[in-house]
Amino acid sequence: MFAMSLLACSSDRGTEDPVVAHAYDNVLTWSELRRMVPVDASTEDSTAMANDIITSWLRKEVLLHHAELNLSEEDLDFEERLRNYRNSLVIYAFEDAIVREKLDTLVDRQQLELHLQEHAEDFRLKEDLVRVKWSKVRSSEVDRLRRARKWFESDDPEDLHELELWMAEQGVSSTDPQGQWMSRERLDMELPFNGSGVKAGQRVVVSDSVDHYFVEVMDVRPMDSLAPLELVHQDIRAIVLNQRKLALVQGMHDDLFEKALTNGEIGTP
Repeated sequence: MFAMSLLACSSDRGTEDPVVAHAYDNVLTWSELRRMVPVDASTEDSTAMANDIITSWLRKEVLLHHAELNLSEEDLDFEERLRNYRNSLVIYAFEDAIVREKLDTLVDRQQLELHLQEHAEDFRLKEDLVRVKWSKVRSSEVDRLRRARKWFESDDPEDLHELELWMAEQGVSSTDPQGQWMSRERLDMELPFNGSGVKAGQRVVVSDSVDHYFVEVMDVRPMDSLAPLELVHQDIRAIVLNQRKLALVQGMHDDLFEKALTNGEIGTP
């Protein structure tokens, strides 16, 4: 209630700054409390917040008091730790500013491929992967489906063109035309299709109770082979940028040190 009355009459405060709480040799004043309560809070919310702040302040003061009584002078000497912490923050902020200003963030495909080849052991697959694309067709016309399957399994460009026209008539859309990399297990979940034993370049048509899937296996990567760049390029880019960042920061350290040494700004007796 004391907090409520103080907050309610803030407009009449003038230069008076009464104590709202005390603990040992320390006090919490009305002005300090008022700064911690949002000005747009309702009277009810302000009162609740003020009481919580006062209680929290008192509890903290009790803990501080007993900590100072029970800790040795050495334990209470934080000056060196605070100085080291500040120095670390200042250096980090400086390094961050240098990185933001000077780091080259362009990593082209050639650099990605080079890193992948040079660190191949870090990018070995832990499971078999396949890259497939497929089209899902819903049709009950057996003869048309039979012809479409023949077109699909043919290497004749005219047959494939006929297939594209027929699928367009059916309103069929393909998955990613570049194909999606996925595990054999996921392929089995996505399609009514046993992914074991599939080979690159294979074309198959599989069906469930409703749909027909025209599946083209574009590539196969067995477990322990090198991961496709498409799957790991983001990881490699992050590694390359981090290596550049470390080199940039270390180079800056060395340059500044050498300049200071050459100019006689630092040295030993």
